[in-house]
Amino acid sequence: MANYGKYYIAIRLLLLKQYLEANAGGNRVVKRSELEEHLRKHDIFVEKKTLYADFAALGSVFGMQLEYDPHKKGYRLLNPPFELHDLRVMIDCVQAASFITEEEANTVTTKIKGLAPQRERNALSRYVEVRDRVQRAEDSVLRKVDIIQTALQNERQIRFRYFKYIAKRGNHKEYYKTKNGDEYITIHPWKLVSENHCYFLEHFSDNGSPLDHELLPSRFEIVRMENIEVLGEPREKADMRRHAWAIELANEMMFGKEVPVTIRFRNGCIQDVLKVFGADIPIIPIDDKYFKIVIMSQICPEAFTNLLDIGCYGKVIAPPNAVEEMKRCIRDMANLYEKDEEPYYVLTEKELYELYAEEPELDEEILKQMLPDDADWDEDVEKDGEM
Repeated sequence: MANYGKYYIAIRLLLLKQYLEANAGGNRVVKRSELEEHLRKHDIFVEKKTLYADFAALGSVFGMQLEYDPHKKGYRLLNPPFELHDLRVMIDCVQAASFITEEEANTVTTKIKGLAPQRERNALSRYVEVRDRVQRAEDSVLRKVDIIQTALQNERQIRFRYFKYIAKRGNHKEYYKTKNGDEYITIHPWKLVSENHCYFLEHFSDNGSPLDHELLPSRFEIVRMENIEVLGEPREKADMRRHAWAIELANEMMFGKEVPVTIRFRNGCIQDVLKVFGADIPIIPIDDKYFKIVIMSQICPEAFTNLLDIGCYGKVIAPPNAVEEMKRCIRDMANLYEKDEEPYYVLTEKELYELYAEEPELDEEILKQMLPDDADWDEDVEKDGEM
């Protein structure tokens, strides 16, 4: 028999609290016999009056709102920590997060399911297929976000390395450098932003910051940040502008201010329009065949290239300079396919074998397609690139 000593009452209340939170709810009741059986498993025996006194203590100390249901002859917990709906939402969010690996998502899901009653945990088996999910633990942003959140909470600067992908054999990463040629970048972090299934870190900047270098971005994608460290120096916010504001001003100076751009669509594609431009975009009917929307956009190639995502069912109709810019973007794209350019498979046989030696995981059929038409794939050549 367990000897709890002077902690006997505290342990009894803790066991009751844990059991009620795990098994009782607004639509779920726990009978007195279940509570007594749970306590007996821990060598604690109570009378009915003792339980009533414990219920009152749980209400006054922990704020637990217990109510007896005379029809089901059990106790409801009117304010449980989580209802099943809450746990389902949490699991759906975790499973749909593309910036964590499937293994991490399943581990967190299992922990969340542990907050539900045993008999209802199977109902929480909800798995979502995420097609752009990161595959490797080192690509996951969770640990990086934890470090950044620590810096934000403690008002500290951070330093890290930041890379971009390049078309280069062997090493596909190239690291950004500051004015002084240092690969480690020091910034004053401002906030984390989740956008288009990606995590970004925005920061403060001033005239003396190395981030004013033209090659450095206005915000950083978390997945491309490496070796993140929290520094002892406090982050400064006074007399500093958000770097995003500076980039917006630079865009305005280069491309002009944003202006209202009117786009006409066929009525049948309204669902796609809402997906691209947001559900809150005002829809303006024109007639039985068409409707139009008005968006704020700069008149520049960078902005109008994005409008090509609307496909052939949308047409820019105003203002006139926006219409001309859209026509020019379409002409430029069409010219790319009209020019007689060299095919992409211009590697020599020797170069191809060298590539296969460096990247053995590449599919053999894909490599064959990269050979010139008059070359043959030699099955007997070793993967080390020797001819």
